[in-house]
Amino acid sequence: MGYNKFLVLQNLSIQENYLEAKAHLRYVRISPRKARLVVDMIRGMDTTQAKAVLNFVPKKAAGIVKKLLGSAISNAVENHSMKEENLYISKIYVDQGPTLKRWRPRARGRADKILKRTSHITIYVSQREGS
Repeated sequence: MGYNKFLVLQNLSIQENYLEAKAHLRYVRISPRKARLVVDMIRGMDTTQAKAVLNFVPKKAAGIVKKLLGSAISNAVENHSMKEENLYISKIYVDQGPTLKRWRPRARGRADKILKRTSHITIYVSQREGS
């Protein structure tokens, strides 16, 4: 056994009182590296502050993340009865999705690979302690 069963059970009981709402968007046609630039800017922020920041970021990923953040907030309010003004981004991350492979013709009958990368973006929002 590589883990202590008591610690695993203890962590589960702690998380029962900890409510999180989640939203995830899969197979987005943007490279994970570019999406992480935007995601890193808003990690840990209050949701209202994060929305304000995303309004003024001139990147394609900002619009995608802003729409996903709105979905996570709606999930928290509708499904978990949380107050919107007390929410903050507890976790946010970008994973790599499948890569679309295309070919580009080059000189002398050769071909170069074009990799069109996709992303999976996940946001967790929760309430501040004592709210």
